[in-house]
Amino acid sequence: ETEDSYFEVDLGGHLTFVNSSVCHNLGYSRKELIGMSYKNFTLKDDIESVFRTFNKVYRTGKPNKGFPWKIMHKDGSHGFAETSVSPLRNDKDEIIGFRGVGRDITERKRAEEVLKTERNKLQSLINAMEDGLTIQDRDYTIIYQNEPLKEIFGDQLGEKCYRIYEGREKGKVPILEPVIGKGKLVAEATSLARDMVNEPANYMTPSQMVEAAKEIASKYNLELKVFD
Repeated sequence: ETEDSYFEVDLGGHLTFVNSSVCHNLGYSRKELIGMSYKNFTLKDDIESVFRTFNKVYRTGKPNKGFPWKIMHKDGSHGFAETSVSPLRNDKDEIIGFRGVGRDITERKRAEEVLKTERNKLQSLINAMEDGLTIQDRDYTIIYQNEPLKEIFGDQLGEKCYRIYEGREKGKVPILEPVIGKGKLVAEATSLARDMVNEPANYMTPSQMVEAAKEIASKYNLELKVFD
């Protein structure tokens, strides 16, 4: 496991101590880093934010539990470090600088950006759907509806699917029970005719709706089952 980065800076933001992990992550030697301003390895659009974070620690005397620091390596590449900062005091209890502990989270942040992009694409796809899409948890509670479904039934998040979609006050949904019994999430891709007042929905799985259901369900870290 990679060692956490540890560093100390003076009140002017110049490094006074770094461990080997800081050197490795930034790509500089220890000799190059000592005396270097934090601005030299911080992305320009993040310099003000980093300054405010350190300034708040100085003004309040309280540590910051963690913030994402946009860093720039010696080779010009960019990264992220989850960093915690606390005051560094002398024997008179005066703040003379700061100490920080950081962990490289570059891969995690990149994955989050990719996921965000894909979710935006997914939302655009869902918004363009004419069919209704709903997702229920294993207690038959509605946890997601797309807009076409809301137009028909209204916003029913938190309600029981059998009550809203099938007009029943209690009971199990036979088509869902084999999967629900195993503790898995069920996604129903449904085509809903507006005149089906007291009839169950006609279950169908257009390929786009299946992919949408999978992506929406993934944020719950649950297994997905789609029925034809």
